[in-house]
Amino acid sequence: MRSMPLEIYQTKDEKWTIIQQRAPPLPKHNRIFARELVDYIKSSGFARVVVLTSSDAVLRTDALIDGSQIRTLTVNMTDDDIAQRLQDMSLGEQFGYTEDGSSLSKSLKQLHSAGVTRPLLELCDKEGISALAFISLVNEGDNVPDAISLANTVNAALEIAAGNEVGQWVPPKSWQCLMPTKIPEELF
Repeated sequence: MRSMPLEIYQTKDEKWTIIQQRAPPLPKHNRIFARELVDYIKSSGFARVVVLTSSDAVLRTDALIDGSQIRTLTVNMTDDDIAQRLQDMSLGEQFGYTEDGSSLSKSLKQLHSAGVTRPLLELCDKEGISALAFISLVNEGDNVPDAISLANTVNAALEIAAGNEVGQWVPPKSWQCLMPTKIPEELF
């Protein structure tokens, strides 16, 4: 099976449409790509956007060092059930964004190496689209455990599948080449 730089999946019940971005946009094209995504979101009539992304943990502010390394940021979010679950999981508005939008740009400046996330959330805000971002603060290296933790957190917050339905997350085969599984002994 081939993979494309961008793939779209939809659940059988059509409740969830997943757009998986496997490769970044061309250099200096994040805003153009974000505009095209927002146009697609609007024309498809999606109720909300959920973004799963990472941000370079080395560049995080001191305020983000303690606590969960998965943070959230909402834009135009009106779903009280999801907001309550995020609060219960200690994931509510951890980037300091207020509903009046006064600190959205400040919050987005805390995202480092997050690809298209900044322009996408800015456009969602401008267009009145409900958006929720889950941001995993990660270090360089093997991020498979971070990805699994992010998947579990998103599933719990959005109640996508019951815990017993998820089973065990299986990383794609392409991730096996990211990090060596064993340190070569000849290095020592």
